[in-house]
Amino acid sequence: DSFTHYKLLYLGRHGEGYHNAAEKYYGTPAWNCYYSLLDGNSTVEWADARLTEQGESQARTVNAFWKREVEEQKIPVPGTYYTSPLTRCLSTANLTFGGLELPKCHPFVPIVKEGLREGVSGHTCDRRGSRSYIESAFPEYEIEPGFKETDPLWQAYRKETRVDQDIRSKTVLDDIFANDEETYLSMTSHSGEIASLLR
Repeated sequence: DSFTHYKLLYLGRHGEGYHNAAEKYYGTPAWNCYYSLLDGNSTVEWADARLTEQGESQARTVNAFWKREVEEQKIPVPGTYYTSPLTRCLSTANLTFGGLELPKCHPFVPIVKEGLREGVSGHTCDRRGSRSYIESAFPEYEIEPGFKETDPLWQAYRKETRVDQDIRSKTVLDDIFANDEETYLSMTSHSGEIASLLR
């Protein structure tokens, strides 16, 4: 059937971000009703959260796993790499796949996809940086066509419903399946978005 396509998805969640550490520190009730709406505290910023040292270490552990699997098990490497536009995913993808011995026909050049981001809420950790920031901080990454300079989805005190997130997830998967002929695909995203992709 010419309309049937099979893909194997390598779905990876970002490492621990400063927003995750802040939620642990303050507790979930206080985080959800107050601290998550701030850009940070007097010592750290969690708006578009960066990875903590622990988060970077987690991504390096996954890199070692990939290195071992590629060398010893000959696991098929991704033909295309996709990532959420949030900094914690951009960094996790780089630490996970950077430095691996990859075939020249499948280099690590991630494509930044707006639709792979976490469920959008009023939490500032869900607000992405500007296109200019992403281009400057991750110059080797490719940004999908139509990607806006400023975040078009985030609004203070507004939360994307589960149904709306699932529609967004289906839209991004439809786009990838229709336009990417590769079989093995990597997607670096978020726990909530990965759950939505699998629903």
